[in-house]
Amino acid sequence: MEKYSRWRDPGTGIQPFLPPVPPNIDKSFLSTLSNIGGYVLRPLLASLKLLLIVILALLYLVLVDVGGLLLTPLSSLRRFWRRLFSVILIRFGLVLVGFFWIPTETVSLRRGRGHAIKAQGWPARNVKSGDVIVANWTSYIDVLYLAFRSYNTNRIALQGQPIDRSPHYFTFRFDPIFTQIYPATNQLCRISLWQALQLCGAYPDLEPPEQTVRMYTLKELAKEAGDKGWGPVVVFPEATTSNGRALLKFVPIFRECKLPEEKLQLHVMAFKYEYDNFAPAYTVGSKPLHLLKLCSQMYNTLTVKYLASNDSPSSPTFVLIPTTTSHPAPASTTSATVTAVTSALAEEDPAGAQILALMGTIARIRRTGLGVLDKRDFLEYYWSRTGGAPARIAVGGGREKKRR
Repeated sequence: MEKYSRWRDPGTGIQPFLPPVPPNIDKSFLSTLSNIGGYVLRPLLASLKLLLIVILALLYLVLVDVGGLLLTPLSSLRRFWRRLFSVILIRFGLVLVGFFWIPTETVSLRRGRGHAIKAQGWPARNVKSGDVIVANWTSYIDVLYLAFRSYNTNRIALQGQPIDRSPHYFTFRFDPIFTQIYPATNQLCRISLWQALQLCGAYPDLEPPEQTVRMYTLKELAKEAGDKGWGPVVVFPEATTSNGRALLKFVPIFRECKLPEEKLQLHVMAFKYEYDNFAPAYTVGSKPLHLLKLCSQMYNTLTVKYLASNDSPSSPTFVLIPTTTSHPAPASTTSATVTAVTSALAEEDPAGAQILALMGTIARIRRTGLGVLDKRDFLEYYWSRTGGAPARIAVGGGREKKRR
């Protein structure tokens, strides 16, 4: 759309804030007839799915939130209770939305850049409380996946030591805590799953809220999470959602990190969606309508890619990689903007620049010179053009504030 051309990245020609346009595919006569039949059945199916999702959300609120609150005096039982029902309810919700199977790949840079190796089982078995999971952010599905992907039926007795200080026979690999980043201070705060879902596509705050909220640097939060057994810390360094076609400029929250980072375990991963009709990525617009359209599709495809542990910035064998854009820009455009932005990030936040380059490599996604400030400008312009309601912001204190 030409009216949004000012938010087209000059180095790649990509507009990372607009909803993705489905690829043009020649369809056969039978597929055309199938689509015509789908116009009648899909709205009914989507409505039924949406009703079931609402029921699951209410069950989550009662069983996980309220039930967990009642079990507060019994910390071990409370932890087990919350994680067990979180896994069951969230996984069922992902199935309703069409994600029946979510393949994972571990990508190693040791056998040639971008060489993918299919993971044998779960590729992130060593993630523990206090570790930092760094990922790109394209949809509320990303948040649900991270909240769900935590269940492990291995017995603790076979593993030699308890995981996350839990005495139960069932342990959990992720069950992370989510964070909200404030670019003005390069700090973050701990937020709930509900708040993380609300933040997807919302107008991003630059400064912490006025009410009292505990703010952390990345290392401070990781240390407290490890000491108190909160779980791994999820960080979306772009601080806002993109449409998945490119990576946004990172907020420099890794400035305290050194390379290799020995005191902080960093796990780099990336989400990629494949689609023919409607994209699961969510950047702007009505979230309920987006969810309804997503439910109308029979199935959706998500691939999760993990950086191999020996290539992680926390590995003693970590090797620096080039931080300039890894994909050549189109001949009609210039990559000067992207080069300038990546150079500035490399000077201000060398570890962040490396993680951005690694994420782009394992997911084969281009990097752009656009960031959270550009997303704010885009949302202001979008709402002024569409006449929609102002975006509501879920803040770390648990309340929402409306931007005038």
